[in-house]
Amino acid sequence: MIVIGAADRDRRRRGQRWRSLLHLIEWLLLLPTLALADWQHAAVMVGESVITGDRSAQQLQGVGFWSHGDQDGWQVRGELLVALLQKPSQESALLLGVGPELMWNSADDRYRWSVGTAVTLVSRHRFQAIDYGGPLQFTSHLGLSRRLGDSTWRLQGRLQHTSNGGIYDPNPGLDTLIIGIGRELTTATR
Repeated sequence: MIVIGAADRDRRRRGQRWRSLLHLIEWLLLLPTLALADWQHAAVMVGESVITGDRSAQQLQGVGFWSHGDQDGWQVRGELLVALLQKPSQESALLLGVGPELMWNSADDRYRWSVGTAVTLVSRHRFQAIDYGGPLQFTSHLGLSRRLGDSTWRLQGRLQHTSNGGIYDPNPGLDTLIIGIGRELTTATR
């Protein structure tokens, strides 16, 4: 059995607080870019948690993406996430997140792979059956989308993880499989 001393726990918590502070600074730096953004894509998606029981939830979310300038292949862009989290107990919470995303376009722009992270604020973290620890959470995702024919519509899917990154006790996290449909707002990336 491994026993973690108080000094080790304090050191680990300080490291977690620094990571949280860096994520919060990242979020604050991204906010001014929203006004200058070239909004490229918007989507509506629904999801179901991949874990059942007390940790289960459903999500309805809207996302918008922006970037500055055209790029082929790899592209760094920003993501604004707004979601409604619904628990089986009929309790709900609003999530608001913003953060960077790394995206790769296939040569014909038919497929896109993405990975991203966002600082996320939740309107409620305590539910009847589970406590997510606190209002500051972090959302990361791995996604894939496919353009539908020659249209500006895309079918999208993502595996998403939201947790508090260990800055609060407890830290149960929420893993969600999300699918949806989105539409290009500009042709900058095509």
